[in-house]
Amino acid sequence: MLHNRNFLLACLSIGFESIARYGLLSWVPLHFVGAAKGSAADLWVTLGLPIGMAFGALSAGLLSDRWFPGARARMAAGLMAGAAIATFLLYLMPRQSPWAFGLLGVAGFLVYAPQACYWSLGPVLVGRERSGTATGLMDSAAYGFAALGQVVIGWTIDSTGSTFPVFLVIAGACLAGAAIIVPVRK
Repeated sequence: MLHNRNFLLACLSIGFESIARYGLLSWVPLHFVGAAKGSAADLWVTLGLPIGMAFGALSAGLLSDRWFPGARARMAAGLMAGAAIATFLLYLMPRQSPWAFGLLGVAGFLVYAPQACYWSLGPVLVGRERSGTATGLMDSAAYGFAALGQVVIGWTIDSTGSTFPVFLVIAGACLAGAAIIVPVRK
């Protein structure tokens, strides 16, 4: 399995996707609510993220099974590229924008939806007899990258004194994940 180039690329890609996913889950509330100086009045805006993620989790598996069963890597790449655009737009958007809720929903959808592609792609790349090991290795890569990503994002906030650059780090992680998964074929 560790000699399977496509599988290793998928592990790297899900790692970058996890940086984005956990980055959004961890730092978006700080960005929107932390700016409210202790007031939770703007907390409702952050609900767009998990709502979008829920729809992404629900629909991506169905879409990949029905219309993209042989192209899960390309579907993941497209979703991650879209997530890069959405998170970059969040970087440009003022916190109080009336569009924040919707854009957070779109970003959540696009960042979480690739999960269905990755989890079904792993066993395809290594075979059914090693599907448990493949899932474990992919999951390990995802959490390891997510942990590293939180350190990078925290350092970025400390260095800049702002939470806006969080979205640039997340957009970069999305682009990296999309680029890495493109050559994977099975």
